Amino acid sequence: MDGIKAKAFLAVKRTGSFSKAAEEFNYTPSAFSHIADGLESELGVKLFNRTNHGVTLTTAGKVLSDYFTAYLAAENELIEKARTFSQTGEIKIGAFSTISQFILPKIIKDYKMKNPSVKISLYVGDDAEKTLFSGASDVVFSDGINADGCEILSIENDPFVAIFPSDSKMKRTVDKEELYNNVFITTGEEAVEKNLDMSRFKDVVRLKSDDYASVVSMVKEGVGISVIPKLSLGRKVKGVTTAEIKPEFSRTLCALYKKESKNRACVNRFIEYLKMRFGV
Repeated sequence: MDGIKAKAFLAVKRTGSFSKAAEEFNYTPSAFSHIADGLESELGVKLFNRTNHGVTLTTAGKVLSDYFTAYLAAENELIEKARTFSQTGEIKIGAFSTISQFILPKIIKDYKMKNPSVKISLYVGDDAEKTLFSGASDVVFSDGINADGCEILSIENDPFVAIFPSDSKMKRTVDKEELYNNVFITTGEEAVEKNLDMSRFKDVVRLKSDDYASVVSMVKEGVGISVIPKLSLGRKVKGVTTAEIKPEFSRTLCALYKKESKNRACVNRFIEYLKMRFGV
């Protein structure tokens, strides 16, 4: 006997009707009646009295009713107990540095509290996306630019902001046209160079790194201005001031994963957790 037959029995007991019970299961009345017949045949005893006024339980059905309830309770307990053993394993996470600093710590702490038996390893670097394809990571947090062949879960929008030395008289909101009268420090961020014309700045200082702390230090010393993701600033930084840019542009932070991962069970649980946490 399986759980569906026990649930069917209890539904008929509760509704007093095969047709009403069938509606709860999205079955046709004839299909549901067939399940009931199969249950009686399997147990070798008549459970239902079928009349023109509905369905009632036989004496045997009444006696066995509590056993069907206990059967389902035991089945649910078995499933829950099995799940405690499945919440194990290891999930390997890759991430860009800013995400690892400002988003991942809270995620990892909360996930470990809910799944203490799951081991988590973390790789941080601007080449984190490559680790997904090599199999070194199960899930990668990035801006999703190089996400071909991956499943993408968008989790947060991160707007770009302009940063100036703190003694600058720039407004809190600036039009991007106002930025061109300055020396510009860039890390080669794709979204920045797509939305701003590098040829229009007084000069361009190129920093080949995603280390935004270095950019902030250079702005602080008056080398020039820059545009970086808001998230990368973290808390308020002394020596620089920020301004929103109009029109706004941003990057979308994503969790990348492969649907057919060898570590599918762990990955699926982690992705479901992220969906609940970020409401997506």
